[in-house]
Amino acid sequence: MSTLPSHRQFLTTLLNSITTTSSLAASSLESGGEAKRLPVNRQELLLTLHVLFPSLLLPALDLLDRRLVSVISTPLGNGVEKKAFIVKSLATTLATRRTRDAHSSTAKSYLVETHIWNCSCASFAFDAFPVSIDDSGGVEQAELDWSFGGVSFDGLAGRGEDVPCCKHLLACLLAERWETILGAYIEHKEMSKEQFAGIIAGV
Repeated sequence: MSTLPSHRQFLTTLLNSITTTSSLAASSLESGGEAKRLPVNRQELLLTLHVLFPSLLLPALDLLDRRLVSVISTPLGNGVEKKAFIVKSLATTLATRRTRDAHSSTAKSYLVETHIWNCSCASFAFDAFPVSIDDSGGVEQAELDWSFGGVSFDGLAGRGEDVPCCKHLLACLLAERWETILGAYIEHKEMSKEQFAGIIAGV
C-alpha cells in the first residue's frame, strides 16, 4: 500500500505541474491574451491551489495584477547574484491614491525571500510561529530540486506537516516559478550592492 505524499510534497508537485506551461499559453498571454485562456488542465490545477489556499491565492494574484511586486538583484561575483522580492502593501497603496499623496510616509512594503522562505509581514510571522518552537535535533536538507517551503525545515519529516505562507510569499513564488506567464507582471531592478543593502534595510 503506497503512502500518501506529505503536504509539502503535494504542493511541490502541484506547483511544478502548473509551472510547466505550454509555449502556446505563454505566447497567447504575451500577445494580449488572458490567463483564463490557459489549457483546461492548468485551470484545474489553479483551482486545486485555490482550494488549498482559499484565503491567499486570489489576493496573491491580485497583488501581481496590480503590479505591486518587484524583484531586486545585485551581482555577487562569479556569475552569482543575490535577489529579493519587494511587495508593496495594497492597503497603503489604495490609501495613497485616495489622498493623492505619492510620497505618503505611511506607505508600507514587505521583503520576501522565496529561497529561505520568509516574508517580513505579520501574517507570515503568525503563521510560522503559532506554537512554541522545538529546537531539538537538526534536519539535513540537501539542496537538490526545488520544493515548496524552500530551505525551511517546515513540512519535513518530524517537523510537522504545515508550511507557513502568506499572500505576499505566494505571489512572489508564483511569479518566480511561473515566469513564462506571471513574470511579466513584476518589475525587475538590477542595482549595486550598496543600493541593494539600502533597500533591504529600509523595508
